[in-house]
Amino acid sequence: MPASGGSLLSQAAVVVGVAPTLLSAINATRTAVILRNNGAATVFLGNSAVTIANGMPLQPGDTAPGDSFMLPATAAIYGVVAAATEEVRVLEIGD
Repeated sequence: MPASGGSLLSQAAVVVGVAPTLLSAINATRTAVILRNNGAATVFLGNSAVTIANGMPLQPGDTAPGDSFMLPATAAIYGVVAAATEEVRVLEIGD
């Protein structure tokens, strides 16, 4: 849907499991991506090989980018959890 300034805005609720789960696909026209851990356990962020041992932790209720790290605007971003599933909200802004 068009937003102010001619940008496109999209949102999704993604269920993340114990295998790497795609949160945001590679997109050369995306200018920003914001992730929020909407679950009760830590979600670990990274590339398609992310694990709980090597991923960047996103604590419950936290949003990325945030104070601790930045997210690449155009890269694919994956998430994984240690057990069960958690929900991550994804907001993408693009041209």
